[in-house]
Amino acid sequence: MMTTARQLEAEEAIKRRLKARRMPSTSPQVSFVYEIRVDPSLPLVRGELEAASDEEARRQLRVMFGMPRLPSAMRLAEKGTLEAKEREKKMATRRFLAKELGRHHDWLEGLAGGQRADLSGLDLRRMDLRKRVLNHAGLADTVLSGADMRQAGLVGANLVRADLRNADLTNADLRDAELSDADLRGANLTGAKLRGADLWRANLRGCIIAPKTLHEALDCRKG
Repeated sequence: MMTTARQLEAEEAIKRRLKARRMPSTSPQVSFVYEIRVDPSLPLVRGELEAASDEEARRQLRVMFGMPRLPSAMRLAEKGTLEAKEREKKMATRRFLAKELGRHHDWLEGLAGGQRADLSGLDLRRMDLRKRVLNHAGLADTVLSGADMRQAGLVGANLVRADLRNADLTNADLRDAELSDADLRGANLTGAKLRGADLWRANLRGCIIAPKTLHEALDCRKG
């Protein structure tokens, strides 16, 4: 009980300091984002602040959290820089994906220079993959949460441990796909084909799927 009370007291103190007035500055203000853990027993605190420089942002954080020195693990960066890096990362992923899909198409067609796509472990969340043909592609551990995969071809694809939370797989062809340990929570599997798919330990909580489709995937037979 003592530990809990102290934690609550410390958290309240942090909240009060976060509301403190920022130090005035005549220089142009820049938005900064930060992540800091004041104490190992307390949760990670994330937020934004306005400051004229990195040094001033750090000074504000020391005042807000009442710390003479900031933790070495604390993260601080300009919001605009992070957003630009995120945009560039997404563009690079799209370019890589387009190249891989082209090679994969040639591989499926048996053309020279074709190569099976291996997208394992990539972050493809909220990616538009409608009607893309990814039959037999490597997608193990790939993050596909929120992806639009309507009518996608995923026959025999390796989706082991893939993150498919809230993905739209309406009318997708997942026959013989490897989906063991995949996270399909909240996914839309309306009209999807799952005959022969391996759903061993897949998390289907909250997903939209017709009972008949699930029975086919699990190879259920009437007694």
